[in-house]
This record gives sequence, C-alpha cells and structure tokens, in this order.
Amino acid sequence: MTTNFNSAVNAALKKLEELERRGVIKIGKSVVRSISIGELNELIDLKAVIKKAEHDYEAFDQLKRYSATLIRKKQSLPPTLLDWITGYLDDMVAPPKRKAGAPTKGAQINMLLPQLINSVAKGFGLNPSRNDTSPGTSACDAVSEAVIKFNKTRDAALRLTPESYSALKVNYFDAKRKSVFN
Repeated sequence: MTTNFNSAVNAALKKLEELERRGVIKIGKSVVRSISIGELNELIDLKAVIKKAEHDYEAFDQLKRYSATLIRKKQSLPPTLLDWITGYLDDMVAPPKRKAGAPTKGAQINMLLPQLINSVAKGFGLNPSRNDTSPGTSACDAVSEAVIKFNKTRDAALRLTPESYSALKVNYFDAKRKSVFN
C-alpha cells in the first residue's frame, strides 16, 4: 500500500471519529429512518396524525421521531404533541402493532459514507472505485479500511455499515447516480 493510500485511510478514520464526537453517527440512523418514513413539520394536522397513530405504526413512529427532533433542537412541543408524548412516556399510549417484516430503515438514502468516499477520492487523488481485479487502493478501499478500524472499537449499535469494498462501491455509484455530489 502507498503512503498516500494509508494517509487516505487515516483521514477517513479521523473524519468518522469527528462525526462520532459531534453526535452525527449516534443519531444518524434515527435521522435516516425519520427521512425514510417522512418527516413531520409544524404545518401538519397533529390531531389527525395522533388519531392515525392509534393503529398505524409508521404514523406512531413519525410522531415519536418528530418529538425527538424538536427536543434535540431545544424547540417547544405543541401542546397536542406534548400531551401525546408524555402519554407515551407514562405508558398510557401504547404503540400499535407493527406490520410484519423488517422496518423501513432508509439505508438507501444514507449518504454519509458515499460522501466520505467522494471526499477521499478528491482529497487524495484516488479513483473512487476500481476494477475487481485491480489492487485495492481506491477511495472505496480506503473508506472500507477506515470503517473496519472504526467498528472494531464500537458497540454494535454504533457500528457503521456497510464496511465491505463491494457494498461501499454500490452505495457510492447509487449516490452518484442520484447526483448527490453535484
């Protein structure tokens, strides 16, 4: 491996550690989930969403996440939402049964790692990806190594995915196709 590639791995690892210190990684999965199910805002009819949340898990989850977003931003909750969230915290409001199958996680829109790949490629003059038979010195390889190193010292809940070169390559080109880097 070249010194430039090793520097790219170290820079990617430092960036991941910085994002962790700033709290981005901890809440990142939650934010992505919120985006994937639809973010609520102050213009919605809270009473209607609360009524729907009695039987619709997605609406329930939206309310929960909207409450968390407002609290995280240190904004006041509208009285209707405050009543609902305190009812939930007091076990007076129970979540409805979730539909069978895995919940929507929104990994398809999580652009943290593809953006890091793009940054490493530009910052260190590396190709974003490589031919599968070429030496592993692309930006995807560097970020893969950084994610693996990062994950070694983290609890499962804080580990980043994906960490393999092939999955990162797919995510990178998906993000590029969606014009994330423009």
